[in-house]
Amino acid sequence: MDLGMGKSKALRAYQRRTKAADALIASSYLAGTNTRRVRRALAALFGDAIGKDVVSRTWRKVKTDWDAWNGRSLADEPIVRLILDGTVVRVRLERKATSISLLVVIGVRADGQKILLAVKNMGGETTEAWRAILDDLVARGLRRPEFLIVDGAPGLDRAIAALWDGVPVQRCTVHKHRNLLGHAPERLHEEISADYTDMIYAATRLARP
Repeated sequence: MDLGMGKSKALRAYQRRTKAADALIASSYLAGTNTRRVRRALAALFGDAIGKDVVSRTWRKVKTDWDAWNGRSLADEPIVRLILDGTVVRVRLERKATSISLLVVIGVRADGQKILLAVKNMGGETTEAWRAILDDLVARGLRRPEFLIVDGAPGLDRAIAALWDGVPVQRCTVHKHRNLLGHAPERLHEEISADYTDMIYAATRLARP
């Protein structure tokens, strides 16, 4: 009888279970739930295999890592462009599906590399919500960007105008495409998409349809 193999299998099973529990705890924390609800969810999935101490320890680590990431200095980041977007994601909390609104800021370095700067649940895309995020980034050392790509939300537009008036702004082409299709009959979607793609990727203004 190979006891070593049995122990190895048990260890791998435990590690998989622990990773699954850690992922659930982390996602629950980021979604804004609390430890009591997380423990109930873990009990339903794993029975008593995941103890309270595991939940508390992982919860503290996630919070520490999250707070450190949110507070990191951006002073040395060569960010020249920003992509700002509000998105709604579906999550499942306590067996109920719900939606949360996340505000996302992606920075583009001078060499073209993209990095995530912020992702926060602010309860909506109001001017105040966007201004709070942008003010926090500036306080952490973010330089005035050279160019902004936005989703066209009025609250974001007002926040940008108040903070970075004069910085060139471009509407996200993906959002614009969706809006065009949303106002056109389905039978024209293929033609509109083809014309829109030709326009976006045209080499010159004269080459646009």
